[in-house]
Amino acid sequence: MHAPRIFISYSHDSQEHINAVLLLSERLRQDGIDAHLDQYVNGSPPEGWARWTSERISEADAVLIVCSEVYARRVSDVDPPGAGKGVRWEGSLIYQHLYNEMLATVRFIPVVLSRHDVKYIVPNLQASTYYVLDSQEGYENLLRRLTQQPAIVRSQLGKRATLFPEEPRTLYGISVFLCHCSKDKSAVRDLYAKLKGNGATPWLDEEDLLPGQQWETEIPKAVRDADAVVVCLSTEAVNRAGYFHKEIAFALDVLDRQPESAIYLIPVKLADCEIPERLKHLHCVSVADDGGYQKLLRSLAARAKQLKLSGVD
Repeated sequence: MHAPRIFISYSHDSQEHINAVLLLSERLRQDGIDAHLDQYVNGSPPEGWARWTSERISEADAVLIVCSEVYARRVSDVDPPGAGKGVRWEGSLIYQHLYNEMLATVRFIPVVLSRHDVKYIVPNLQASTYYVLDSQEGYENLLRRLTQQPAIVRSQLGKRATLFPEEPRTLYGISVFLCHCSKDKSAVRDLYAKLKGNGATPWLDEEDLLPGQQWETEIPKAVRDADAVVVCLSTEAVNRAGYFHKEIAFALDVLDRQPESAIYLIPVKLADCEIPERLKHLHCVSVADDGGYQKLLRSLAARAKQLKLSGVD
């Protein structure tokens, strides 16, 4: 890849300003940018300054315009006639290129040596990205532009995500008992909230048991009264002894009195785990998998249709 060739257009505001532009050019050259400006010419170019400037602008990959108060005045023909002929000529050439080239604002880059000079950026380039070169960050941003090395590179385009429909959006109030192990309470709370948001009436002990009620009486009753029972499975739930297994027994007892086609007892994996032997005859869904929760919704919607709940076609 060839070194980017640039031309630096500036005004001779003061010796200090001239020196600062030279330092900028030298720094760019040290960083691999083939910078050109009038100070490198010994005396006068054989072809004359007008032609020399025109050729430098035409052949440059980019033209840096060092904007300052003096530069703005001379390009705008505010200074007295005869002052700053070089800048006036360069300005007219730059404006002509801006008119001729559709992408000229990409090739012509406004820069300022101090942030106080931003207000002097020439009118035709005020909508362009400019660079303030009074800090390392500002210089590096310019260098990235000239060398086409962006600070942030886009990642590779990934595989298109598969999004499952969130229908049915309502479950018509179907009552759902959430059978679970206390160790899985956090995940079950999330499931409770999602089902409620989709129009179901989930039953969760910490939400629906009233103070003073006897849980050993109320839980079996809630299982019997539920339109469906979701058994929340995890390694902890399956392998640990506890009331969870008794709740499954209650639900299986109710299932035995249901028609064979009834979708009443639904095993749901909260995480990867073994399915208890007595539930293996029922198809299981994992809500941790993509689309798993939507499958659970479709199953509950089918149950609502079986029960001919209000609003179900």
